[in-house]
Amino acid sequence: MYVSASCFGAKARTDKNGKYSLQLPLLNECCIKAMKEGFSSTEACIDLKNYSKGDKIAETIFIEREIELTLQGILVDKATGKAIPNAKIEIMNNSDNQIKTLQANDKGIFEMDIENNNCYEIRSTAMNYSNAYSDLVCAKNVETSKTFTVKLQAEPQLMASTNTTDNTTRIYQNYYNNNATTAVAPLANTKVFNIRNIYYNFGKSSLRRESVQELKKLVRYMRSNIGAIVEINAYSDSRGSAFNNEKLSQRRAQEVKNYLIKNGIQSYQIVAVGKGETNLLNKCTDGTKCSEKEHELNRRTEFKVFINGETYISTAPDFIKTDWCKKCK
Repeated sequence: MYVSASCFGAKARTDKNGKYSLQLPLLNECCIKAMKEGFSSTEACIDLKNYSKGDKIAETIFIEREIELTLQGILVDKATGKAIPNAKIEIMNNSDNQIKTLQANDKGIFEMDIENNNCYEIRSTAMNYSNAYSDLVCAKNVETSKTFTVKLQAEPQLMASTNTTDNTTRIYQNYYNNNATTAVAPLANTKVFNIRNIYYNFGKSSLRRESVQELKKLVRYMRSNIGAIVEINAYSDSRGSAFNNEKLSQRRAQEVKNYLIKNGIQSYQIVAVGKGETNLLNKCTDGTKCSEKEHELNRRTEFKVFINGETYISTAPDFIKTDWCKKCK
């Protein structure tokens, strides 16, 4: 390690025990800087007014090892494992909810320096794919340089069957490509059909018993209308951060998609979109005091079925079961 004196430019090298020796002029103050590769430079200033020529001064300088923390990730297609290039990547620091936006490279890889004692969440946005989310990545009391790696897997949206003869998929695909972040089907020739919106308990994505009954009806409708595309738009209430609410609503949409696929509906017929706390149906925005019954109205999934130029939409049921959550805030 090297030390240098700012007051007259003298330099010295420490011995194997970390000790050093410098001759200092009798000035009011002199600052000693310690430097070593891999450590942050540190400075200690000495008041020389009360010292005389020949006096010895013992000054200990503490230095800290530099720690480089990196978050490195890759975005891949969940179905094929192939990298998804040039996607939008958003990384949120959970300490202050600040979001930094990056772009993955042509190999789907992204990288960012992160801070010690912070946790991060990652969201990807790519055309023709559902948004993908990471688990929480935390750097806690890390003492050496480290790279944290994460793999995001995005669900493909509207991967049309190569042997389909129906024009609906191609029509919707063209529309979806131009509206990938919203995925709202054209509302021309809109009609109401007998599928009802479904609802959720606070903070949950699992399907309620009454929700399964509605999905069974949707399955029968899709089976009897070959070539139809169903758009699943899932929402949350306003409690919690907007980032986490979008993540929760995407899980809700994915639960519905998984159910439909399990019951014979092709994945290329399904668009699952989590819209978070957007499109609230009442006054219950951030910071507004509302009852559980009012919040329940916003925790919903709505359906649009698009076929042969017509759009069929779901509606709210006459009765909505309320999750009387005593610990919700």
